[in-house]
Amino acid sequence: MEKVFLTKQGSLSISNEAITTMISLAATEVEGVVLVKHDIAGQIMNFLKGLPQSGISLEEHLEGLSLSLSLVIKKGYKLTDLALQVQENVKNALETMLHISVSQINLRIVGIEE
Repeated sequence: MEKVFLTKQGSLSISNEAITTMISLAATEVEGVVLVKHDIAGQIMNFLKGLPQSGISLEEHLEGLSLSLSLVIKKGYKLTDLALQVQENVKNALETMLHISVSQINLRIVGIEE
């Protein structure tokens, strides 16, 4: 899902890798999130699809982009609050910076650190 903008001066193309990096940065800005990590199942699926193995999967739908992220979080945070903050931060980043409509953000906690 490469994003392309056309202007009078030319075009701007944003790669999937750049988009997933932006998503990862937006997720880890939330206090309590350690990192976005790929789990084994996600890694295998991305490998088979020829996609980067980043812990983030993207699917385009008519209603907007659907995301799945695997997260490692810090111990002591309320999961529902943390998840809501990550979803809001990621959605806001994509919609504000790239004008990408986001329909769904699914989160999977794959680890908890001290």
